[in-house]
Amino acid sequence: MTELSPEVDKRLRTKWIVGDWLQVYSKSREQWFRAKIIEIYNDDDGEWLAVLVQDTMVKEVQRFADDVKPMEAQDDDDSDDNVEMSSDEEDSEDMHSDDSLSVSESDEDEKDKVERKRKKAAKKMSKHHELVVIFVERTGTAIFNGKYVYSTTTEEGYPIFEHVDNKHLLIKQNEEELRWELIQKKQVFYYADSDKEFPPSSGWSKTKLGDLPNPGVRLDSIKQQEAADDFFVDDPYKFSPFLILKYKFERVKNEPMGFDLQIISLHQKFVAVKSIKPDSQAENFGILPGDILVSANEVDLSKLKSVEAVSSAIQKLVKSLKDGADSTVSIVMAREKKTFKVLLCQRAGTKMVNAKYSIEGMENDALKFSNNDNKNLKILRIYVNEEEDESIWALREININGASDALGSKKKKKHHRKTMGDDSDDEEDDDDDEDDDDEEDDENHRDYYIVLASAKDEVPPECAWEAVDPHGLWPAAGLQYYDVKVVPPSKPRILRTQPNPNAVQIRFECDEAGRRPKVCPHMEVWYEIEMRHYKYNLEKGKTSKKPHDTKIWKTQESPFVANRLVNGDDYEFVVRTCNHIASTNSEASERVTPLQLPPKPKIIDITGKPGELYIHFHCANAKDREIQAKFEIIVDPPIDEEHQDYAIKEHRLLIDNDNKPVRLRNLINGTKYQIIVASVNSVGVTYSEPESAYPSKEPPTPALKKVEAGNREIIVHFDCAGYDKPDIRAWFEIELEPPPPSIEQAGILVRADGSLLRRSISGDDEKSDDVGALARQKSKMRVKLARKSRWRRQTMSQKLMTPGANFGAGGHVGGVMSPMGASGKAGLVTAMGISSVPNIASKPKIGLTPTDAVVEEEKAAQDNMAQLAEIESDDFVPYFRRSTRHHGTPIKISPVVNGISYAVRVKAATLSGSKLTQWSEQVTPHGPPPIPKVNKLTPLESSVRIEFVCNDYATEEYKATFDVESFPQTVTMKTIEASPYVFPKLNNGRAYKFHVRGVNKEGKSKWSEVSAPVTPLKIPPQPIDLRCVPFDREITVFWVCEELKTPEYSGWYEVESDPPTFTMVVTRSQARFRRLTNGKKYTFKVTAVNQVGKSESEQSEASVPDDDIAKEQYTRGKKSIAVQLKDKLLQIRKEQKKAAAHNKLDKLKATQQKHRQKDKKTNKELYNKTIAKQQKKQKAVEKAKKKEEKQRVEKKKQMDEQRQRVMQNKRRMSILAKDRITNLNHKVAATRGGGGNNMNTASAMMGRKKKAPKISANGKQSSNKKPKTDSMKGNKSNKKDKTTSSPAPPKQRISGIPLLSPDEINKLDSLREKDLKRASKKQNSVSSGSGSGSDSSPRKSKKKKQKGTKVESTVD
Repeated sequence: MTELSPEVDKRLRTKWIVGDWLQVYSKSREQWFRAKIIEIYNDDDGEWLAVLVQDTMVKEVQRFADDVKPMEAQDDDDSDDNVEMSSDEEDSEDMHSDDSLSVSESDEDEKDKVERKRKKAAKKMSKHHELVVIFVERTGTAIFNGKYVYSTTTEEGYPIFEHVDNKHLLIKQNEEELRWELIQKKQVFYYADSDKEFPPSSGWSKTKLGDLPNPGVRLDSIKQQEAADDFFVDDPYKFSPFLILKYKFERVKNEPMGFDLQIISLHQKFVAVKSIKPDSQAENFGILPGDILVSANEVDLSKLKSVEAVSSAIQKLVKSLKDGADSTVSIVMAREKKTFKVLLCQRAGTKMVNAKYSIEGMENDALKFSNNDNKNLKILRIYVNEEEDESIWALREININGASDALGSKKKKKHHRKTMGDDSDDEEDDDDDEDDDDEEDDENHRDYYIVLASAKDEVPPECAWEAVDPHGLWPAAGLQYYDVKVVPPSKPRILRTQPNPNAVQIRFECDEAGRRPKVCPHMEVWYEIEMRHYKYNLEKGKTSKKPHDTKIWKTQESPFVANRLVNGDDYEFVVRTCNHIASTNSEASERVTPLQLPPKPKIIDITGKPGELYIHFHCANAKDREIQAKFEIIVDPPIDEEHQDYAIKEHRLLIDNDNKPVRLRNLINGTKYQIIVASVNSVGVTYSEPESAYPSKEPPTPALKKVEAGNREIIVHFDCAGYDKPDIRAWFEIELEPPPPSIEQAGILVRADGSLLRRSISGDDEKSDDVGALARQKSKMRVKLARKSRWRRQTMSQKLMTPGANFGAGGHVGGVMSPMGASGKAGLVTAMGISSVPNIASKPKIGLTPTDAVVEEEKAAQDNMAQLAEIESDDFVPYFRRSTRHHGTPIKISPVVNGISYAVRVKAATLSGSKLTQWSEQVTPHGPPPIPKVNKLTPLESSVRIEFVCNDYATEEYKATFDVESFPQTVTMKTIEASPYVFPKLNNGRAYKFHVRGVNKEGKSKWSEVSAPVTPLKIPPQPIDLRCVPFDREITVFWVCEELKTPEYSGWYEVESDPPTFTMVVTRSQARFRRLTNGKKYTFKVTAVNQVGKSESEQSEASVPDDDIAKEQYTRGKKSIAVQLKDKLLQIRKEQKKAAAHNKLDKLKATQQKHRQKDKKTNKELYNKTIAKQQKKQKAVEKAKKKEEKQRVEKKKQMDEQRQRVMQNKRRMSILAKDRITNLNHKVAATRGGGGNNMNTASAMMGRKKKAPKISANGKQSSNKKPKTDSMKGNKSNKKDKTTSSPAPPKQRISGIPLLSPDEINKLDSLREKDLKRASKKQNSVSSGSGSGSDSSPRKSKKKKQKGTKVESTVD
C-alpha cells in the first residue's frame, strides 16, 4: 500500500460513517484486519467508533488513533462498490447521534430482509458462476493441478470451486483477509491477494505447506447449459422438434395394443412404431408409423436401444398389473413434426398489433410467437393452472418506452446515493425492494388483448379475445393459422476435437443463414453437443465397441468444452443445430481420448565416456492409461543426427520409454550440451529442468602439496598438470575423512571412546591404516531440518544406491558417495518396466537359502521403493550434480568441525572417469565461533526471552558460550550456554534492543546485528467490581482497573457476555453492548490482556435490558457509576500509594536495621582487629625483648669465652714474645760479634724508660726525630738485603697445647698475608706517585722517619 499523505489520511478519516470499511490493528496477533464501522458515538472521552472484526469481535477505537487506518483500496471519494449494504448502513440517522444509538423495533425485520436480499443476489450471481470452469496448472504441489467446477456461492456472493476428482480440493475466497486460496481440508497451500469475483490468473504465493512453482490459474467460460437425460420434454430449454402424444390403452391383458416396433435413426437410434394392426386400439388412437415410444406408465423407454428391450419392458409392465377392467397402460409417444404453425393477427382495433406472427420460443410450457416486423410485440401464455385446466394468453408489448434503460439509470442513482452516504430514502427503498422487482416487470410491458384457454393448448385460440383497457381497442383481435412445411436447418461440420484433462474441446462451423426458417426471423436457435462415451475395460485391456452412456449439452457458439470426462476413455461427439421446429446432425467425430497433462520428467543422472553422453531420466506414471505419454530429448547445440540410435523429428530424439539411458553419440569432447527431456501426449507437453554436461577424456592424476587448517575450514593445495585442456576440462572433488557435517548438523560432535574409527562407506568392514573415522552424534537441529535436506541425508549413506560400491572407487566426495557405480548402467525393475534409475540392482549372492533369498528380495524391493520416493520428491537433485565441483587450486572446504582431525584427498573427475591422490596427514581446524543471529524476541514481565542461532560447528572442547548486551545497557550477561535465554532485571515499559556474540577458548566473534526493539511489560491487573447499567436493548458495563494504555502495561480489555453475543475490545474501563434482547439476563466477564499475559475478572451480576428504562435515567446511572468507580479507583490508588509508602518505609527501616547490624558487626570486627593488632604488637615487643635478652646473654657468654681465650692468648703471647726476644738477642749478638751490650735489642728496649717529650716556647711539642738521610736509607736497604739473603734461624719448638686450632691459625695466616699484600700494593702506589725526592704523604713519611729513628737508635 502506498503511504498516504497526512492531509489525505485526515480527509478519509473525517468522512468515515457507519458502514464504511477500515483496517484495525490487533496487538495480540500483530497484524491488520479488515473491519466495518457499526456505530459512532460520543461521550466524555471523545468520539468513538465501534468496529466489527471477523463477525465475532467488536473493538472500540478513536477516529484519529494509530491503531486504525483507511483501507488500501479506499480512495478519496469513498466509493465502495464491492460492499453490500446492511441493516447497519440503512439506519444511519440514528447512528450519527452524539449521545447513543437508538435501535428501532424493526431491526430484526430489516436483518431478515437484508438476508433475503443477500441470498437472492447470491443466487443470481451463481447462475453465471456455473458457467465458469477453472484449470490449475504447473503447481508444485501436484494434487492441485486439474479442473475445478462451480460448487456453491457464499453469502457474500463469492463462488466456491471444487476439484472434479477430489472434493477436498477447493478454490475459495477468504472474505476476512480478501484473498483467494487453494485449500485442502481447511489447510491453505497457495493464496493470491484479490477481492474480485473470480480468482486471478497470476500473483499466487505459497504458504509453508505449498511447494514451488506457484500455480497458474486459467478461467474458461462454458456458455452452455446442460440438458437432462429425458430428451422428450417440451419446455423452453429442452424443446425438441417432436409432438408429445399420450395414449391410454385399456384391457391390455385381454386385448393387444395393436402396433409393431422397429429401430429408426434420427440424431440417434430410437424404438418407434413399425406398423398398425387394423381395428386395434392403436388405430383408433391415430398412432402413425414412426411414432417414437417415450415412456409407459412413467417407465422410461427412450433410452432402450433395441426392440427386444422395449417389448420386454412393456410385457413386464403388463404382467405386473392386476386383472380386471382397471388394467390400463399409459404410453407417451413422440411424433416428428412435419409442419409448424404461423399465425396472422387481424381485425384488432389497435392496428399496430395486426401482422404476421411466427414461432420465437417457449414461455410457460407453450409456444411463444413474435411479430415479424416488431420483435417487442408477442403472443404468449402468461398464466397456466393445470389442476383447473385453464390458462391465459396475452398479446403483449415488451420494453415499452425504453423502460429498461430508465430503470438501469434509476438503479445507478440509487447505488450512488448509498455510496455517498445519503441514507434518507434508503430505508423506504430497501423495505420495498421485492415490490420494486414486480413493479419493474409491470412497467416493462403492456397488454393489449387476452384470452382464456385450456391448459392443454400449446398454441393460442383463434377467437374469444378480449381487449385490455386502456391500450386494447375494440374490436378484439382474431387469429388465423397457416401450416408451413418444416425445412431442416443447415448441417454443422466438426472441424477439430482437442483433448484436454477431463475435457474435450469441440470446434465446429455452420451456415448461420440456414439455421432458422425464413418465415420465422426471430426464432431461437442453439447447438446441441451429444457425447457418446466408450469406456475402457481394464480386465480386457481394450475399449468397448458400444457406447457406455450418452450426454447432451446446449451451447450457442463454437468452440465448446465438454467437461467432467474420464481420462483414458474414448469419446465420440455429434453436433446438432436446433430450432424450435427441427434439428440437423453433423457427422460423428473421430474418437478422442481426454488425458491428463503429462507429468514432469526428471533427469536423474548423466554419465559418459569420450565422445558420448548417457542420459538417465525418470517420469512417474507416464505410461498410465490416463496419460499415455512419450518422450523427446532436446539437445543444444544440435548434434550429429545421422549417427544416433533413435528417430529424430524437428531436431528432437523420439523416445518411447524411460526404461534405459539414452545414448548421445558423435559428440565433441569439451563442448557443453544443454539437455531437456519433454514428456508429450495429445493434451500437452511438460519439460524437465535443463541440465548441462560435456563429454571428455579421462583426467590426469593430481598431486597433493599442502593441507592447511583454518576456522571451520580446510584449505587444500595441489597440482594437476593438463587438467584444463579443452578435451578434458576436469573438475576436482574433495574427500574428507571423517565426512564433513551437513547443514542440519550445526552443533556438537564428540569422539567415540577417544579413538577414530573409519566409517564404512560401502557397507563392508573396510579398514584403513592411513587415518581413522569419526562417529557422529546427531544434533537436534538435524531432526528439525530433515525434510529440507532430504537428499543430502540420503546421499550421506548410499547403501541403498550402491550396494556393491567400495571406498576407493565409489566416488565418495566430501562425505557424499557418488551414486554411480563402475558402469552406471544398472536399472530398476518396476511394474512399468526397467527404469533408468542407476545402480539399484544388487549383486546376486551365491549359496543363499530360499528364506535368505526371499529376505534379500524384500530388502532390494524396499531399497527400490526408497530410491523411487527420493527421485519423485520435489527437492531431488541429479546424482552427477550432488558433489561440489572445484575448478582450480587452492580449494577451501567449509564448513568443517573445529576440534576434529581430518584427512584429505583430491579427486580429479570427468564424466569419463576420475583419479585420486593419497590421503594427507591429519589437520585440526580451530578458531573463534561464528557471528550469532537474533531470531525472535518475546516480551515478558521485567525480562525478555531471546532466541538466537549460531552455526557453531565445534566439538565440546571448542563449544561456544554467548554474551548478550542490551541497549540501553544494563548488565552484560555472559557464559550463556544455549538459546533461548531470558534476559532479566529490565524496566517494564521501556524498549530494549539486544545483540549477541559467541565466545570460546580461541576468542570471541563479532557482535551480531542489533535486534528490533522489544518492550517488557507488567502482567495486567485483575479487573474488579463489575457493574452494569441496562437500557433498551443495551447494557453498559463498568469496572475498576488500572489504565492499560500506560507504557508499563500497553494492553487492552476484552469483554464477553453470557449468553454469548460478541467480544468487545476496548482500552478504557467501560464497554457498551447493543442489540441485546429485552427481558433476557446477561452477565459479563472482563479480561485485561497484553502481550505478556492476561487477568480475568469474576462474573458480573446479572443485568436485564428493558425498554421501560428512560434515557435520562440510563444516562444518570452511567454517570453515577462512572463517578463512583472513578472515586474507588482513586481510593485504590491512594491505598496502593500509601501501602507502597508504608512498604517503602518498612523496607527503609529494614535496610537501616540491616545497616546498623552491619555497622555493629563492622565495628566489632575493627575492634577485634585493633585488639588483635595490639596484642600482636605486644607479643612482638615481648618476643623482641626475649630475643634481645637471649642475644645479650649469648653475647655475654661469647664475650666471656672470648675473654678467656684472650687471656690464654696473652699468656701464650707473653711466652712467645719472651722466646722471640731471646732469639733476637742471640741473633743480634751473633751479627755484631757478641761484644758489649746492645741497646737496640728487644730486652734493652723493653727495659728502657721512655723519655718525656720536650715543650717548646710556643707551647708545641718539639720532635726529637731527625729526618732520614740518603745514607740512612742506603744503610737500611743494605741491611734489608743482608737479612733477606741470610738464612732464617731455626724455629724453636714450643712445648704445650696450642690455644687455637690449626684451621683457625691457617685462616688467620691467610688473612694476614692478604693484609700484607694490600699494604705493599698501597705503599708501591704511593711511592711511584710521589717520586724519589717528594714527600706527598706527610703521615707516612713521619712513620718512616720514626722507624728510621728507631733503627738508627737501635743501630747506635
